Amino acid sequence: IRDRYDMLHLAAMLEALERLRLIHPLQAGRMSNTSSATTVYVFNHERIREVLLLELSTAQRRAISLRVAKALENSENPLAHQAAVLAHHFEEGGEYRKAFHYWLEAAQHAQHLSGRGEAYNAFRQAERLLIRLGYALPESDIYRLFSAWAELAGQSDDIEVLAHLYSSAEQLGNRLRSPLLTGFGLMGAALVMTMRIQYGQALTTLNRALAYLEKAGNQYELAQCYHWRGILHIYLNMNQKAVADLERALQFAQSSFDPRMRQAMINARIYLSLVYTLRGWPQEGLKQADQALQESRQIMYPNGIVRSKAMAARALFYLGRYHEAIELCQLGIQRAEAIENHRANACLHINAAQAYLALGHLDESWQHLQTGLKIGQERGFVDVVCDCLLYTSPSPRDS
Repeated sequence: IRDRYDMLHLAAMLEALERLRLIHPLQAGRMSNTSSATTVYVFNHERIREVLLLELSTAQRRAISLRVAKALENSENPLAHQAAVLAHHFEEGGEYRKAFHYWLEAAQHAQHLSGRGEAYNAFRQAERLLIRLGYALPESDIYRLFSAWAELAGQSDDIEVLAHLYSSAEQLGNRLRSPLLTGFGLMGAALVMTMRIQYGQALTTLNRALAYLEKAGNQYELAQCYHWRGILHIYLNMNQKAVADLERALQFAQSSFDPRMRQAMINARIYLSLVYTLRGWPQEGLKQADQALQESRQIMYPNGIVRSKAMAARALFYLGRYHEAIELCQLGIQRAEAIENHRANACLHINAAQAYLALGHLDESWQHLQTGLKIGQERGFVDVVCDCLLYTSPSPRDS
């Protein structure tokens, strides 16, 4: 609207459309982010809008979409839940880079609301635009897409999505000569190998990743790499090396207030709890798990809370505090189910089975063991299935 004449002309047109029953003003209060002096009109039927759009040329539709996107973006109170709408309109308007940015915003908003399906869809839209742009985006934007999506997929051990993301990141890193993307992709490939019980191959790949990440200088991914190598050393029964790697991961994270770095610190502490317990120091293991639990609560990190409880329950079992271990497992199971952390849920059921068995409650122990086994089989958690089978297999004395 350029001047008063344009405003009067627009008012006359709106009045004519209203008389024809094509549009009507939205009721007051329905648009909380508009001023009281603003009148918002909507079409009486969605089909009217669709027909009008079909009458427009591609260039006209693109111009309208772009104007809508910019109006939303410049509104006084742009809302987070509008990110997907903004992404759609910017994409329709031909501004693919802005659309990419808002698809990422939409994914993260959905993730905060535990809308895993919506977040996955937004990430896929962003990846589609990345390909459409010929990967002509800053390294930081590409890394943000892959790392945020991988974090979400990792929470539910979605191995197929993880394999796709890390393979794409490595290939793109090699193509763009990006040590960060290449190192991130290799580290993720090692994670996928670990999930498939390919420990030796995973360790070799992680060492390659570490060289690239040191060159990139990304402190968060370096902390993650040492963390994952520490876990691999646990699986390979190299506990002294595991402690060294996990403590190195802690060093990277301890001086940072970045929420992701604090999560990395919590993750390292959780596995330090495990390795101390496995080495025969359950009291130290419990101390690390309790600290990880407190830190997870401080930053509202649900997965950290659940996994800390699983490690604390394991330490309590080895300390002979079976009733406490069972109580912690029951609380942890409820939380794990709520956030769909299937691996932690299975581990908590196994821990509960051990504690019930130690108390001589065979029925409860068997029920928890079968639940853990079922989760492991359904989700393809080979390590979980192996742990369950260790307890269900007959001993040599029974044969």
